[in-house]
Amino acid sequence: MSDPGDRGRVWLEGLLVRLGMPTSVESRHDPIDNAPNYWLTIDAASWSPEQTAIAVGEEGVTLDAMQYLANMLLNVGNERDDHCGYTIELNGYRAQQRAALESVAANAVAQVRETGESVAIDSLSSSQRKQLHAMLAAYSDITTHSEGQEPHRHLVVALKGPETEAATEAADPS
Repeated sequence: MSDPGDRGRVWLEGLLVRLGMPTSVESRHDPIDNAPNYWLTIDAASWSPEQTAIAVGEEGVTLDAMQYLANMLLNVGNERDDHCGYTIELNGYRAQQRAALESVAANAVAQVRETGESVAIDSLSSSQRKQLHAMLAAYSDITTHSEGQEPHRHLVVALKGPETEAATEAADPS
């Protein structure tokens, strides 16, 4: 199967069968930053509220784990330039999470612009940090980088300037 979206759909449907929660999955291409990305949306209409809660997990941990596995396993053997990104959606959880991150990004930008001081955003997963880096890249006057070590790694948002551009080039953006 050559279509990465179909491959992701079939893989996730198989995983859900093995977990005793069979259902269908819809695959939708979502190009971000000119990279191939796919949203795999789980149809939970036939599931009980308890099954849906189990699939999401506390604070999305189970959904995050499934998404991590999809991104790792579905890219095995592919050249780095051929990797696809997979986002697993269930009952609007990811859309709500994205909206919350967009709000965090907008608030950080407003605070940095108002005060001129950098802002550190804590309590983010690596996936959330990556999403915020991508969201904040749209602001031409803003730069971001990550600092610290897991589990205390955080995202720093700052105004671009000669000193921040040099620091950004030296920092790891993950």
